[in-house]
Amino acid sequence: MLRPRQSSKGMYQRRSTPRITATRGWREDNTSRGSEAGVPGDGSWNGTVDGEESSEDANRGGGSFEAEGRARYGLRALRNRGWDWGVRAWRGEGGVGLLLAEEDASIFELTTIAACESIEASILDAVKTIPPTTLYKLPNLRSQTLTLRAAIRMNPVLLSSLADCAAIEARRRDHVFIQRSGPDAFAPNPKYPKLPKGFAFDWKTFKEKYPVKSFVPLPSDPVTRLPRVQHVFSDEAFKGILSRQKPRQEAVKQSFIRAWDAYRSYAWMRDEVTPITKGSYDSFGGWAATLVDSLDTLWIIDLKDEFHEAVRAVANIDFTTTETEEINVFETTIRYLGGLLSAYDLSGEQSLLTKATELGNILYAAFDTPNRMPVTHWKIHSAFLGLEQEASGVCLLAEVGSLTMEFTRLSQLTKDPKWYDAVHRIIKILEERQSKTKLPGMWPLVLDARTQNFEGQVHAFTLGAMADSLYEYMPKMHALLGGVDGMYERMYKDAMAVVAKHILYRPMVPDNADILISGKVTMNVNGDVELDAEGQHLVCFAGGMFALGSRLFDIPAHMDIARKLTDGCIWAYNATPSGMMPEVFHMVPCPASEPCMWDESRYKEAVVAAHANSVFLPDDKQGDKNNSAEAIIARERLPKGIKSIEDRRYILRPEAIESVFILYRITGRTELLDTAWDMFTAIEEMTKAPFGNAALNDVTVPRGTAGDAPLSNRMESFWLAETLKYFYLMFSDPSLVSLDEYVFNTEAHPFRRKKG
Repeated sequence: MLRPRQSSKGMYQRRSTPRITATRGWREDNTSRGSEAGVPGDGSWNGTVDGEESSEDANRGGGSFEAEGRARYGLRALRNRGWDWGVRAWRGEGGVGLLLAEEDASIFELTTIAACESIEASILDAVKTIPPTTLYKLPNLRSQTLTLRAAIRMNPVLLSSLADCAAIEARRRDHVFIQRSGPDAFAPNPKYPKLPKGFAFDWKTFKEKYPVKSFVPLPSDPVTRLPRVQHVFSDEAFKGILSRQKPRQEAVKQSFIRAWDAYRSYAWMRDEVTPITKGSYDSFGGWAATLVDSLDTLWIIDLKDEFHEAVRAVANIDFTTTETEEINVFETTIRYLGGLLSAYDLSGEQSLLTKATELGNILYAAFDTPNRMPVTHWKIHSAFLGLEQEASGVCLLAEVGSLTMEFTRLSQLTKDPKWYDAVHRIIKILEERQSKTKLPGMWPLVLDARTQNFEGQVHAFTLGAMADSLYEYMPKMHALLGGVDGMYERMYKDAMAVVAKHILYRPMVPDNADILISGKVTMNVNGDVELDAEGQHLVCFAGGMFALGSRLFDIPAHMDIARKLTDGCIWAYNATPSGMMPEVFHMVPCPASEPCMWDESRYKEAVVAAHANSVFLPDDKQGDKNNSAEAIIARERLPKGIKSIEDRRYILRPEAIESVFILYRITGRTELLDTAWDMFTAIEEMTKAPFGNAALNDVTVPRGTAGDAPLSNRMESFWLAETLKYFYLMFSDPSLVSLDEYVFNTEAHPFRRKKG
């Protein structure tokens, strides 16, 4: 899911918005990892993180950057990209500076208010303080927005202003991560006027500028009798196995109840509860994201009283108003619309379909553009006021291509084809361009929805963040439509042939396990495919996707791929001291045509090469000894087989248990029950917080140290909507939400399938 799933979900991830922090990180010597910015003299940096002010002495040494001789800023470069990905700001005599870094960031919007003599944006080389590449230098900015575009997985970007700006604001998705302001408040941008607090939109009065004259109807052909998906669990031996899962099922339920009670007590009708401080946080429009996202889980785990209380609360959600200037259409669709539709499919509560239709009508206005491509990051206030809209020139693949299931299900339930028409137009464009990209069969991570040009500056291809749910939805849409449209089967087969050839790789691991990891490829200037042997927690959904595709399309080889991909994610869980997989890491790929046997020397060489650009702190006195493989492995706490960890967090993600669950339901492999239990107990032990569960900042912290584990004060809604749902279903009777009756969206919301 981008699981954007920040949302996926990610910056641009399925299901999730990766948190950009400005707080101190954890390191083995317990020193700060979070103050890379330094200013000679009076410097201190200030950041706004989730609405909380954070400041720290930044008068430190370690390198400097001089902008046109006008302002000097010291940057302390930490070894091996050791900082917390985030935003740093500082003020000096010459102006304001920002350091932006995020593991998947490709786009930042920089807004300057009042006059700045100039703004310069430079890419830093790894963690060095030398800015070799200037992206932009714009003079005389005043109340303007600058969009930074750089290669995916860009190195940190340094923004520096010459002369004093009243403010600099950096945005990504729905959040303002850092804000430096002078005495004057921000002036509203005249193009996107700010409406009074509490102003409600009457969307019934909304007039489209580019109405559709003829809708593409829902397929009316008789539903095809699709192959059985779920394993037949009927033998007596299995009944005994199932009875032994009851305590495990109950443990998952109690974890859900504890987190739900915390949300109900301290963040009711807000988007999230903060699990450490028992506060609240609005991350997705302020429309009670956790409540709506958790509706179907409440029903599934048989908390019917809590479900009906939540349904009554949903009636009071006003989707016609929000204090958020810009909403993410993808995240709103998969969490809110998907949650409402799924809860209706399970319970039959008519008020939920009514609410889903209300939200669907609002989201439909995001498609009111000249080419009917949606505005994915949508200035909802401007739309209501009738200002001109057009799709963005920089769109993430998953965000524009992963609205199909929710919009199609809404059309199926309401018999109104307009939502199906809206997403069908997008998929037809993707189908037509599939064979014409730089890597035919797949689509690049970023596309220009305004011109429908897929040949932009970014030529990266992956099943991971920013692309994931587009591919995930291909077999799922085939199932949802009852197999009556062969388009999704063709697109899936063409894409997965390329994935199997270029994206999947065999990692070299100490036990020589027969596993696969899904990486990423880029096209170099000569048109050659270059593999980036990374691993992402987000891409663990792929095992379940291949398993479903194998069953629906009768491709036995895909079941073998599904097993190896899922086993690869299980391996990554087992490899870390905490028992959880990191967000992003890199491994050593084996040559495709050679045996994949462990080679200690080759592994150590890869570790050293991966850390070649490390910059050591001044207090590192060991010289070349710090560059040895043994020193790097010990210092970075690298599990053997992993050569580098770019993002050490586990943010309560569901993708690994999602594939374990789907593979178990499809194959009947009972050993996966113990695998799932091991995963759950590790997660529960290490992420348990006073008021729910909290994201873990470093998965290399060993189990048994839970009280000292570095936690973040976030519990995204997908913990209740997805992760705990999959764990609960894992230990339940397989007839509960059967894969032959339901198909899950990328937020784990089950939609009822059409039956033949």
